[in-house]
Amino acid sequence: FAPNSVHYLLSLWQRLAASVPYVKATEPHMLETYTPEVTKAYITSRLESVHIILRDGLEDPLDDAGLVQQQLDQLSTIGRCEYEKTCALLVQLFDQSAQSYQELLQSTNSSTMDIAVQE
Repeated sequence: FAPNSVHYLLSLWQRLAASVPYVKATEPHMLETYTPEVTKAYITSRLESVHIILRDGLEDPLDDAGLVQQQLDQLSTIGRCEYEKTCALLVQLFDQSAQSYQELLQSTNSSTMDIAVQE
């Protein structure tokens, strides 16, 4: 993923989601359908990138606090469009990660790389 493309995509979706309270159209918009998918795609892509970053020794995008803050601000606006679905997604992903981490800690043959990815 290219960092600039993430910025522009999040900006687009943030503006679309922020406009929802002001839209007075009689036709339904599909933002309630798509904003949870955008949130899910962003979060899962960040989680899946951890393994690649650690394995290949790439620069960690989470080290750039300004960029992370900007993306989280944008994501918070997108997530509020369908708050319940966003919250459920976060809880589900957290529970899955916590369970995987517990299983790795209890396993006798877990590698340090697997544990580092889960941490």
